[in-house]
Amino acid sequence: EAAASRETVSRQLDADATAALMAVTADGRARIEGILATALAMTLADDNGSPTQRLFVEGHGRDADTTSLDLSRTVGWLTSLYPVTISLPDTDDLAAVAASTGEQLIEAAATGRDYGVVRYLHPDPEVRAGTARDHGTHVVFNYLGRADAMAPGSSGFRPSQPVELSRPSDLPPVFAAEVSAVIDSGRLHLTWVSAGRGVEAMQRSLADMADRVTAIVQSLAAGRPAAEPDGAFPLANLDETGFAKLASVLKTADGE
Repeated sequence: EAAASRETVSRQLDADATAALMAVTADGRARIEGILATALAMTLADDNGSPTQRLFVEGHGRDADTTSLDLSRTVGWLTSLYPVTISLPDTDDLAAVAASTGEQLIEAAATGRDYGVVRYLHPDPEVRAGTARDHGTHVVFNYLGRADAMAPGSSGFRPSQPVELSRPSDLPPVFAAEVSAVIDSGRLHLTWVSAGRGVEAMQRSLADMADRVTAIVQSLAAGRPAAEPDGAFPLANLDETGFAKLASVLKTADGE
C-alpha cells in the first residue's frame, strides 16, 4: 500500500519579529521552545476545541541536564522523542499561558527521555501498549535551534540550504502533522508537514501559529522592564540558551 502523500507549507517571521522573540528570551525567563509550543497548542485548540493538547516533542538528544549519560564515544545526530500533554490555562494573559506551557515542557523533559525505554522495553505489555502512539492522530513539534549559531558567518561555513526535517518519501506517516521551527539568517522559519490536511488548511494553521508567536512575544515584552542595551555585555557572546544555562548555574551557586 502506497504511503499517503505529504504536503509541506512554510512561513517565516520577519527580522524585527524574530529579533523581538530572541530579546524576550535572552534573560532566561522564557524559552523559545515554550513560546513556540504555546502558539502551536493554541492553534490546535482552535481546530479541535480542546484546552488540552498532546504533542510529541522531538529533539537532538544531547540536551540532557545530567552527567549520568556519557556521550563521549558517540558521533552523529541523536534524536529524542517523548509525549507532552499541554493544558492551556483559561486566561487571556498570553504571557501567563506561555509561562504555564514552558513549565509543563520542563517537567515533561525531566522524565521524557525515558519514554522510549518504557514504550519498548517495559516488561508489562499493557504498559507498553498504553504508551504507544496512535498513528496519524498526534502532532510532533521540533525546535531545531539556531542554524546561524551552528556556523557563524565568521567561520566561513554556511549550510548549503535551510535546515529542516527530512523523512523518507516512502515512510508511512506516523503523525497527523510535523511542525518544526528554526532560526536562520535572523528569521524564524516555521514548517508544517502533513499527509492528512489540505495545503490551504495547513497554511491557515501556520499563519495562525506565526501570529500567536508575535502576540505572545508582545505580551511578554509589555510585562518586562527595559532590557540592558546590546553593548552592556559586548564580550558575552551568548544566545538565549547560553543565558538560560548561565542563570541556572548562578542559581545553583547561590543555593536556590
